Amino acid sequence: MTIFISCMDVIRTVFAYIIEYLTIKEMAVATVILSNDNIKVKVPIGMTLREVAQKTGASMEFGCRVGDCTTCIAYVDEGMQYLNEINQKEIKALEMLNMDSGQLRLMCQCHVVSEEGEIVISYQTSC
Repeated sequence: MTIFISCMDVIRTVFAYIIEYLTIKEMAVATVILSNDNIKVKVPIGMTLREVAQKTGASMEFGCRVGDCTTCIAYVDEGMQYLNEINQKEIKALEMLNMDSGQLRLMCQCHVVSEEGEIVISYQTSC
């Protein structure tokens, strides 16, 4: 009886992974390139660039993860139009650092809003 239950658990788990894979495959996705680490990955709309960096093992550093510490400042080299609008938290943080908000974003605050193109990001890495 125990073996049967274990087999059923395995079957349920396999089906769950298959359904998750098919759902992600059919989702609208964008391409994000983390140029410092030579990482190119497809991500679903709504995912923050911080999440992308963390899930791919990028060398980007993060502190507070909510936009207060500014450790996740990154350059959007291409594809700014595929990200959400810059928010007040980002504007204030960049102003405090006397940095232009034209190409810079906080990776914890920006997320993908379109699947139509590539978003290329570069950032400072730790020593």
